[in-house]
Amino acid sequence: MQQRPPGTPPPAFNFAIAAVLGLSGLFDLAFGVSHMTLGHTLTGLGATAYAALLLREGLHIRKTGQRAMPPKRMAQAGFLCLLVFLAGVVAKVYLD
Repeated sequence: MQQRPPGTPPPAFNFAIAAVLGLSGLFDLAFGVSHMTLGHTLTGLGATAYAALLLREGLHIRKTGQRAMPPKRMAQAGFLCLLVFLAGVVAKVYLD
């Protein structure tokens, strides 16, 4: 197993956050699809997408010891998922 470069997060941290976000995101996504609510669907989609991104990053770090994506690109993808999540929160407040 290779040494991780400094500044690379441990994969266990990514796995823990991915598990929490993934479970709640999948629950919200399933509820939104079954009840046809836009807010729950968007919040579930945003959380599940970010959980999948973190899972992919954690698996790559565990396999190679290095990040799969540069930190700037990871932050951009995270903000995109956050934007979808917040759009779902707004939809929950005003539409559902």
